[in-house]
Amino acid sequence: MNLNEVTLCGRMGQDPEVSFTANGDAVCNISIAVSEYYKKDGDTEFTQDTTWVRVTAWRRLAERIAAVAKKGTEVMVQGKLREKQWEDKEGNKRSQTFVLANRLDFGDGRIIQDKDESLPKTQAPKKEAPAKDGEEESDLPF
Repeated sequence: MNLNEVTLCGRMGQDPEVSFTANGDAVCNISIAVSEYYKKDGDTEFTQDTTWVRVTAWRRLAERIAAVAKKGTEVMVQGKLREKQWEDKEGNKRSQTFVLANRLDFGDGRIIQDKDESLPKTQAPKKEAPAKDGEEESDLPF
């Protein structure tokens, strides 16, 4: 079985870096800080471990991220793990693992996907008023 899906939540550590390919496609790079908190044996205080993750988005998704995101923005990124490899000036082989984003949700409810425009905030379903004394709820399944 093979599955390459990643979901990470964190905060952006820098403003988006946007560039364009020779074909005019937008490329946006961001870094997000993903933290976890835990207590070590015997400690009363929490320890924080933070991992910095590089995220790349392309085309319309890249343009939308660049237009609305900034350093400190809380985001949830969904995408795939990718790795790029190259040789540096000294001839050393280098590699970098990153997330190729296909969706980015903001902490305030905005969603950006690579296949459509920004989606509206999801609204909580409206609660119905409780039945008054003496009234029966006829549509209950039990």
